Amino acid sequence: MKYLILMFFKYYREGKQTKNIAYFSSITAVILYLHIVFFSLMSLLKIDFTIIGMGENKLLNYLVMGSIMSIEFIIIYHFYPPKKVKRWYKNFKNNKRLNLFIILTLIIFFVFIFIKW
Repeated sequence: MKYLILMFFKYYREGKQTKNIAYFSSITAVILYLHIVFFSLMSLLKIDFTIIGMGENKLLNYLVMGSIMSIEFIIIYHFYPPKKVKRWYKNFKNNKRLNLFIILTLIIFFVFIFIKW
C-alpha cells in the first residue's frame, strides 16, 4: 500500500496541474485502484456483491458509494498522513518493474469487471 501511494504521489507530483494536489490525487487513485481490484475479484469468483442501501435509485447509489469512499479516504488519510508521505517521497526509489506490474494488473482487473463468465 505504501509503494502504491508513493507511486501515484510521484506521478501526480510531476504533473503541471496536479502538483499542488498530488497527495489528494494519489489517495483517490489508490482508493479507485482498490475498488477495481475488489469488484473484479468478485466478478471472477462469481460472487454476487450488493451493498445495503443500494437499489434502483441512482442518486442513492451515488450517495452510498460516495460515503463508503469517503470513509476509506479518512482511514487512509489517518494511516498515511501528508507529512509522512512527503517524507517517504524524499527517499523513494522508483522500481520500473513493480510499476509496470501494478499498472498491468490494474488494466487486467479493469477488463475482468466487464467480462461475464
